[in-house]
Amino acid sequence: DIINASKCNATIRSGCRVVATIRVGSAPLAAAVDERTDTVYVTNGNDGTVSVLNGARCNARVTRGCRPVATVKVGTGPVAAVVNPVTRTLYVANVAAGSVSVIDAARCNAKITRGCRRPARTVTDKASPSWLDVDSATDTVYVANSVTPGTVSVIDGAACNGHTGRGCGRVPATVTVGASPFALAVDRASDTVYVANFVNEFNGGSVS
Repeated sequence: DIINASKCNATIRSGCRVVATIRVGSAPLAAAVDERTDTVYVTNGNDGTVSVLNGARCNARVTRGCRPVATVKVGTGPVAAVVNPVTRTLYVANVAAGSVSVIDAARCNAKITRGCRRPARTVTDKASPSWLDVDSATDTVYVANSVTPGTVSVIDGAACNGHTGRGCGRVPATVTVGASPFALAVDRASDTVYVANFVNEFNGGSVS
């Protein structure tokens, strides 16, 4: 669903409605935006795919192009995605496959789709990756792994990105965090990663 943020925000509420709807794959779970190409990538959890949308033709003001321009095959159960604008790479966390897919966003976007048909590179992460974020300053990808005991995988984005796969076969370093981490965020200003550790019947919630 698409909402006009200029007419639906903290001070203006007159336009708080859905202005358009895009049909993508089954069970869309997350979206990532590449502002450089005005591309929206949507992970389809049941299909093992990523839908590629043209943000210039499908947004709060223009809705004539609200349909996928391409579909990318990734691993089983894609639940999260993030774009590194520096290396022009899309990383996708595949929770059921135990992997992270690495897609060349320079050749798979709203304007250029020929690279969307190529097989994505893969980083093996068997601890059920559930979320990820990128520190573009150090070219590092941090991945929250939801299997208990919880860990965060640390992937070298300089050696594994849309342009090179020489480091994609390496086993990522890991950091032990709280139980069942399901999300994380990178604060680039303070060089800090915050990890949300899910509350369950065995432990209290925490942030690492």
